[in-house]
Amino acid sequence: MTSVATRTGPPYRRKTPLRARRKPVWLRRGRTGGDAPPALPAVEKRVIFPFLLLIFLAFTIRGVTATRLIPHVDEAATLLATEMVETRGVPIFPSGVLYLQGASLTYLLTPLASLIGDTVEQLTVLRFVNVAMGTAVALLTALLAARIAGSWVPGLIAGLIVAFDPASIAWSVYLRPYAALVLVSIALVTVFIGMVLDGPARRGFWRDPVLAMVGLFLIGTFTHVGIWLLYPAIWLVAVLTWGTGLLGAQRRVTIGLLASLIAPLLFLVINSSIGPGSSTSGEAGGPSFVGSHLLTLERLLDPTIRLRIWTSLFHGSGLGAVMPLVLTAASGLLLGRLVEAGGRERPRERRAFRALLLLYWIPVAIAIGFIGAGAQYRYIIHVVPLGAIIVALAAFAIVRDLNLSRPRTWMIFPAAGVVALLVPVFFYGVIATGWRANDRGNDADYFAALSYVSDHYAPGQPIIVSLPPVAYVSLDDRPRQDVHFLAGPSDNARVGRYTKRLASGALVDFWLGGDAIGSTEGLCRLMATSPQSSWIVIDDDRLDGPYQGTMATVIKGSTTLVARGDGGVEVRSSVPVPQWSTLAVEACVGDSMMPQPPNVEEFSEADQGA
Repeated sequence: MTSVATRTGPPYRRKTPLRARRKPVWLRRGRTGGDAPPALPAVEKRVIFPFLLLIFLAFTIRGVTATRLIPHVDEAATLLATEMVETRGVPIFPSGVLYLQGASLTYLLTPLASLIGDTVEQLTVLRFVNVAMGTAVALLTALLAARIAGSWVPGLIAGLIVAFDPASIAWSVYLRPYAALVLVSIALVTVFIGMVLDGPARRGFWRDPVLAMVGLFLIGTFTHVGIWLLYPAIWLVAVLTWGTGLLGAQRRVTIGLLASLIAPLLFLVINSSIGPGSSTSGEAGGPSFVGSHLLTLERLLDPTIRLRIWTSLFHGSGLGAVMPLVLTAASGLLLGRLVEAGGRERPRERRAFRALLLLYWIPVAIAIGFIGAGAQYRYIIHVVPLGAIIVALAAFAIVRDLNLSRPRTWMIFPAAGVVALLVPVFFYGVIATGWRANDRGNDADYFAALSYVSDHYAPGQPIIVSLPPVAYVSLDDRPRQDVHFLAGPSDNARVGRYTKRLASGALVDFWLGGDAIGSTEGLCRLMATSPQSSWIVIDDDRLDGPYQGTMATVIKGSTTLVARGDGGVEVRSSVPVPQWSTLAVEACVGDSMMPQPPNVEEFSEADQGA
């Protein structure tokens, strides 16, 4: 017997939803297929924790390092510029020189510096501004890698590489403009690669990629001129991507790139027109900005390849020597993907690969081929995130097309490739980070040395220093008036770079505008004729470098060592002339560098008696 259910009411009807149903967030995926541009994957719950861990690691590693690293001598220039902005409104040094290197960072630091007071004692607090920017770089690197690949996995890998990179850690700590340079650079690359993937179409005033590119070039110029190493690469990528369209449909890109040139022109005009000029090219002239001595015509004509400026990016571990090979191999793999099948598959992704490779290698090539011998690896620190993305994308490209649910014997070969790329990078990062977080650095601690002088100084005593900005921020008003800049012997390049000749003929230092000693003769006269003891603050590298020879002989022979600090910094106090060493006396008197007194023989007798 069967029964039939009957409904007494009206038939059931499903209500039409007010809006279309969407998949839960955790089900949504970013996919790359066919000709569709790689889209940044939707934020899944399972990736939130890894990204929070990435931010935590990047910030913690840099924060710990910030509390341990010996102050870098150049941090004093940032402190001095910040104090000038606080008191004058513009970063004009006491000498009248306009200091625009890191101007954007300077204005960012000024409110905090005003709040905490004594910036020397609170240097660590100010450093955390850079720590925050360095952390943001790791995060933005991860987002860009994920944007290109259409997956969070390579993004996390790239972010972790940057988080553990020792060069990035150090220059995310030192109070210099390099953390800001890297942040602006990775933001610029993100905007530009977005144009390569999606086109430069305007999406409203606040979402105009071309306008954003121009603005980032402007900010970057007043952060550090190193950002312009990216400019030739961006032009080349634009030509390869849009071709003749740069004169037609995509002419907005051309207009934006040309408009970006206003920033360096404005930078040079301001530097040259305010004060005595900011060039360090010497009296021969040249581009007017700090560091301009590294870009000379002679260097452009010099065929020497200084590969060390790039290889020095990788340090802190024995695997540092392997890292350039790993990065080169990863670049070769992406290059192979570009030429594979004539680029018919995933064309937008391949354009992104091409852009990434050119944006990394062209600045590196310019640096190793054209920047002068005094160049440091930090001048190309802003390519480090791009290198991390290259490695992450290369590893991801190997395994992306494999069906891991059905393993095959031949898959051992791509697996070995991934291991060869990522294992050295992982161990290098961990080892180098451990070294970086525990090592205080090899810089001469001039801040501590000048603090010692400040505690033992008597009014009227000359204070002879090789780094006037450190003296300015470390000493009170009265001792500052007795500071003398020891530029070096007359034939040393430091004299031309970091001194200015006044109309009266007096030689003054580049930063403070005080007395500068530009010859061994000048040092002898000051040391021999000063009625009071003199202080000399020097370090081993400068004694063995720019001051070597007769000047170093005079320094060592006319003073006694009273204190020695980290990094080989020395505090020396002068002794009476009769107690000078024979070599110091001969160096000064023999060349008529100080008045030849009748008691020259007495000097020798005193030395012989000693």
